[in-house]
Amino acid sequence: MRDTMRLACVCLACVLLPCGAFAADSLGCLEFQAHPVAGNNNLVDGTIVNKCAKTVTAFNFEVKIIFADGTSEVVPGLGRDFLMSLGVLPPGHSGGVLPPGDRRSQELATFPASHIQRHVVHTEATARCVIFDDATAVGDEQRIEGTFRNRREMLDEFTFWKQTVAKHRERISNQGPLASLLDLSAVRAPQRSRIMVQMAESMRHLIEGLDQDIQRGSKTRAQAVQELDQIVSTLTANFEQQSERAR
Repeated sequence: MRDTMRLACVCLACVLLPCGAFAADSLGCLEFQAHPVAGNNNLVDGTIVNKCAKTVTAFNFEVKIIFADGTSEVVPGLGRDFLMSLGVLPPGHSGGVLPPGDRRSQELATFPASHIQRHVVHTEATARCVIFDDATAVGDEQRIEGTFRNRREMLDEFTFWKQTVAKHRERISNQGPLASLLDLSAVRAPQRSRIMVQMAESMRHLIEGLDQDIQRGSKTRAQAVQELDQIVSTLTANFEQQSERAR
């Protein structure tokens, strides 16, 4: 679904068990196999393999960038939180959660121009934390708490949108653009976190995309309103269930 992909918008884990599986609560069970750096390629990308016993919803890596002159640089905090995709994107989508056994290409970051000029020859990724679909987590405590703090802020944002859609559903179902809902967001406190601002921007893209679908005739107004309601309800439920770490 094109519009929902705009929303899809932080963690990792290796103790080998006798049966050949990895422990779900051990760093290393989610592997990142870096792709070779070629030419002017400025991507830190590779293949992620989930050897954990649980579905991974977020991960965070520390990447070591190795240059041709033998020097290196460590870049921390490279990760993803896929919780926004749960119930929104189809299973197996590249922006979705990582079920056990899943293997996919994943971009972690892009090199700045200065790095390309220094000729990057290799990258190495080290797991720092991983969060699972039961809200358990392993790894660096500060990074884990940062992920759950971001999730609580996202819960506030999507709760606002769920309440806004519910309050004005009858009006937007009958007249005017759905983007009229965006005017209502201006009443919120101007001092909001970077995460909340990013989520508000994602909602703007979603709502404007649905308006375009109505104008093109690819969706009826009723279908667009139903889709908007379904997405904000699903996302609110996701963050209600997984914004606090399970112990």
